[in-house]
Amino acid sequence: MHGDRVEWTVRLYVGRSGGPQVDVSVPFRELLQVMPVTLPVVPELRPWIVLPGGIALYVQAGPAVLLTSTHGQWLIPVHDGDLVTDLIRRRQALWLQGNL
Repeated sequence: MHGDRVEWTVRLYVGRSGGPQVDVSVPFRELLQVMPVTLPVVPELRPWIVLPGGIALYVQAGPAVLLTSTHGQWLIPVHDGDLVTDLIRRRQALWLQGNL
């Protein structure tokens, strides 16, 4: 996270060369809602994001964070949805107060 936004990168690891990636950035001024969610077991895998070249990545059941902004929604699989949600909300609150 930068001081005024949430950023994340999705990358397909392909040996030493790295591989295709997608960089996403959501400014705090556009962030409307952040909430932890748990992705259900059924269906087992669901499409998550498409990388350059048309490579689709899938997400498994488990914790995630749903970000809603003025320009769309993003589902981000994480290890601890509550912790990541709390971190983003705290950083946004500090930004709103002018402390970042």
